[in-house]
This record gives sequence, C-alpha cells and structure tokens, in this order.
Amino acid sequence: MKLNIILSGKSDLLQPLTCTRKIFGCPVGTSTLGAEIGKRLSRILKQQSEGANDGRVLSALEDFWPSEGLIEDICGVKKDVVVYYGDKKEIVMWIGKGQEVPEGAEWIQADSKSLLIRAPWHLLSINEDIIGSIGRTVINGEVRDGVTIDGEIIVGRGTVILPGVYIEGNVVFGENCKIGPNCYFRGSTLVGNKCHVGQSVEVKNSILMDKVSAGHLSYIGDSIIGSG
Repeated sequence: MKLNIILSGKSDLLQPLTCTRKIFGCPVGTSTLGAEIGKRLSRILKQQSEGANDGRVLSALEDFWPSEGLIEDICGVKKDVVVYYGDKKEIVMWIGKGQEVPEGAEWIQADSKSLLIRAPWHLLSINEDIIGSIGRTVINGEVRDGVTIDGEIIVGRGTVILPGVYIEGNVVFGENCKIGPNCYFRGSTLVGNKCHVGQSVEVKNSILMDKVSAGHLSYIGDSIIGSG
C-alpha cells in the first residue's frame, strides 16, 4: 500500500512559530511531527497491506493529526474510506485505489482528539497525546540521587538531572542537557537537545526546542520556546 501526502496550503499559518522551520520538522513527542505522523499512518499501511486491500493508496493532509482511536477505526474497515473533519466536513484522509477521493466510500468523522494543525498550541496537544502515552522509563543519561520521578521519563545521552528535581507526569529530555537543581516538571513536557534549565525553574506542559536556556527562578507554562 502506498502513502500519498497532500500539501494543504494552510500550514503557513504556523509561520510566526516556525520561521524557516517546516511544520514536519517541529519537535513533538520523542522526535518530530513528521516522524510521529508517519508512525501513526504506518499502522494503517501495514494493516491494509496485509489484508484484501493491498495495492490501495492512503492519502492524507500533511497537517492532519489522527488520534489513536481514529487509526483503530480505519484499520477495522475493509473497503474504501473517507475521513472528514469538523462540521464543514473537510476531507482530511482517504483510502482508495487511486489518489483521488473515492466514490461510494464509507465516511468516518474524525474524533475530538484528532487535529487539523492550524495554530501553535495544537503542537502542545499533540505533544501531550504522545508523551502522555509513554509506558516505560528509558534513561541513557544520568539521574542524580535526590531526584523524584512520579511518572515515566526518557533521558537522552549526555543529559544530567541534578538533585532536588521533581518530575510529575511524563517528560522527555533530549541529549546533552543540564537540568536543575530543584526544578519542577509537570504535565507532558518535551525538553530538546543541549538545553539548560536552571535552578528552581518550573516547566508545565511545554515544548522547549533545542538550545533553550531557562534561567533560575522562572516559570514556563503551556508554552513553546523556539530553538536558541
């Protein structure tokens, strides 16, 4: 089964956030938006290719985020599918024998956890979706004694989490970061590579891109901080 990504022409609404960064390159979860969308769509590709629908084409808008529930619904359908979003029934994904929207297909409405990415804060929702579902802790860096972890974390190589840091919920730390001491992380937070989060900083449900420096005694909440 082939994958056909459709350029919707609306991703430039994120331009104030991304600058020259393409939307697919924005960090979310454990990698980038493009990679995470690819992971979800790959489940449909695998399921359909193993069944009677082998040889069909999966088409999707580049800035559509399908929920896990929607993916399950699509995988359970054995014929052509059209997925629409919102009251205006905007077509965001379909499966057919060609790249055109198929006629006579089964129509499925995208659920409330699926998103058309039209605003920066949609990346926070996607980040929360991915990081919130992390099921195990993976530590490739160093977590010093005196760190409290109430959730699951991923720690990249070269990253050091200093004593007194309290982590509530799931958090992903990139590579070569220095975290703490005495910081408070909560919600589903992503810290990129080569970041420095100083003493007694609180970070809630946010995305810190690469090379972000958060000075001591500061607060970052429900925010996206650009690279550097």
